[in-house]
Amino acid sequence: MRKSILLIVVLLGLATQVYSQIKTSDLRDKKTNIYFLSYYYEEEPDKIINLRAICRIIKKDSSFCLVDYVPKDLDKTIYCSCYDFTGMPTQFGSEKEMTSIIKDSVRLNFKERDTTLLSSSKKELQNPTSLWFWKYMPYVNETVVVGGIRKNFITNTIDKVDVSYTYLRKEKLKILGKTKGYYLVKSYPLNESEGVYDERWYDMKGILVRERHVVGKNGIRVAELSKIVKPLSIRRVQQGSTD
Repeated sequence: MRKSILLIVVLLGLATQVYSQIKTSDLRDKKTNIYFLSYYYEEEPDKIINLRAICRIIKKDSSFCLVDYVPKDLDKTIYCSCYDFTGMPTQFGSEKEMTSIIKDSVRLNFKERDTTLLSSSKKELQNPTSLWFWKYMPYVNETVVVGGIRKNFITNTIDKVDVSYTYLRKEKLKILGKTKGYYLVKSYPLNESEGVYDERWYDMKGILVRERHVVGKNGIRVAELSKIVKPLSIRRVQQGSTD
């Protein structure tokens, strides 16, 4: 079954007046583990090029945010994607630049101007993949097309983006020294060059544990879970401990 979903994805977003809806303090949870992923190129697995610290914060009203923290300072956030309990996106962005979805419109800032884009219906804004594996179990080969927008600073335009996501299967992987089953999702942009796609593996909580980003002949970038930090260990990580 194939669904066409409109998801608004903006890498650089709304001016600071909208940010008041999400506070940095709302993006911390003393009970939620933080997953650390190490990035490297497939041909150089021992050369770490980037680190990422992520978690999902679930609020009392069942809305939730997927949060990227500064790996060496978990009091600071880099980016967050927030949804209501149905998987309806509400806000995306960083503390300084936030894109907000209000009813059936998307508010963002582009070329120093506030812009409002309208969608045909609120239902089209839902992103079912945000609920996969932890609230909803997709069937094998279930596919959704997630559409959205992005700012193109080269052409000075706002471009439409469509990405297809397919749940393929459950696979056994050895992560953090233990072999377990993880859920594999493949995605690729429909309006980009051929040979560009992502493979992502998720645990039963719907958190990313491994990723392969393939860019045709330009190389393969891999991310793999390197550790899970429990809340009581956060201060030690900030102080530089690698235990």
